[in-house]
Amino acid sequence: STLPKQLVSHEDTDTIVVQVTAERKMKWKDGKPKFIPIKTKIKYTDNDQTHQCRHNLSIINDCLRQHWADLFLTNEDWLKLNKQLVKDKDHDYSPIQLHRQTLRRIFNSTYFDEGGRFYGAWWQNIPSAYRAFITIDGKFTDEFDYGKLHPTILYADKGIVLEDDAYEIGIGDEHRDIVKQTFNAMVQMKQPSNTPPRDIDFKSTGRTWKQIRDLILKKHEPIKDSFFKREGNKLQFRDSQLAEQIMLHFTKRDIPILPVHDSFIITRGLFSELVDVMHDEFEKM
Repeated sequence: STLPKQLVSHEDTDTIVVQVTAERKMKWKDGKPKFIPIKTKIKYTDNDQTHQCRHNLSIINDCLRQHWADLFLTNEDWLKLNKQLVKDKDHDYSPIQLHRQTLRRIFNSTYFDEGGRFYGAWWQNIPSAYRAFITIDGKFTDEFDYGKLHPTILYADKGIVLEDDAYEIGIGDEHRDIVKQTFNAMVQMKQPSNTPPRDIDFKSTGRTWKQIRDLILKKHEPIKDSFFKREGNKLQFRDSQLAEQIMLHFTKRDIPILPVHDSFIITRGLFSELVDVMHDEFEKM
């Protein structure tokens, strides 16, 4: 027999949230103070944009409620994963709560032009390697992401197609993640600074913050005026707009799609359509 499923609502029943992030010194790690984000919710006044966002999100969530996303794991692997999530101190993981099958949008400004990404679903809170085991209604899935999305948007704004790897600056593929983190930090910073961004392991590259910064600026000469203007949250808003349109394309046809920011998980067999829609929506934007 089929067991009924119970979907529990978020503690915060409003699907549109505005919150800002401050920092607080918590503890010392490797001889340095470790900071964690402290998030504070802000009251806001609804407008036409929030009403439309809430309407669109109700369409997306209604579809997600009609289906079931799960993990194809043995009981042993399930217990192993949950223990791993609890022990991982470098990420904000918690034991998997499969009833969290719906989304909300979190903005970072009451102007609703920063942030706006989709959060709250269980599949966003697991190590990326486990996403290959996600099923929807018992069917296996595929995942596709944009890759180098923010650099591509910045180049597209200049009328330029970014052909090569945005994060290859000549220091080795093994340091690509460091370069990506640095690129994002430079886009988000208010102004140039000789003080390195926190929580980026520059030492592992054998180069300093200033050296990597200058290599990125040299690599991305066409968009050099996009750095140090605190545009990171606005870029997240733009990728959230893309995500919204991609999900609406499918959910209006009762096809569930699971977002992880600029990455999307869909039932296997719909992969090529997903790629086409992602391309079309980017071109429209």
